[in-house]
Amino acid sequence: MKSFKLIPRRTAIIQFSWLGALLILGLVVIFPVQRSTVGLERQIKGIQYQIETQKTLQPIYQTLKTKSHTTAASILPIPESAKLSKDLVHVFSSTVMRIAKNSDMEMISMSPDVTSLADQSRHLLVRAVLRGDFMNFRKFLIGVGELPYLERLEEIEIQQDPNFMEFRIKMRLMLG
Repeated sequence: MKSFKLIPRRTAIIQFSWLGALLILGLVVIFPVQRSTVGLERQIKGIQYQIETQKTLQPIYQTLKTKSHTTAASILPIPESAKLSKDLVHVFSSTVMRIAKNSDMEMISMSPDVTSLADQSRHLLVRAVLRGDFMNFRKFLIGVGELPYLERLEEIEIQQDPNFMEFRIKMRLMLG
């Protein structure tokens, strides 16, 4: 305590003001810079993680990109329109059954709409019931679409049961 009394008052004030200035400099400049440095290091680690993830996924992306360019899109058949002779109407059922068998579908029933035959119409409605997988149903539709005398599909009804899927189709055929 006696040694503090020996220091001149003006020198003590100057020394304490320098010490205060250093303390303020530390609080105002150094502490915020250090906090921002920690935040930047955290961002750098996140970006490095993203870069490593992208390096890991790059070969998979390249293979998918080359596969997507090489696979040709499946083109649906568009046959020339033709009319089915009334004498050959019975052939239609065997043709549809063959298409169903090739598509791994089970043909449950197929019946012509008698009212469309009675009025001497140029069209014949046929109702078909199939069972099978949805992707096989797609193959079936493509196969039926190749028939030149198919005018259009009137209705498609899909029923999902726990054990199977049932497809009900109403087809309109052009008769000659």
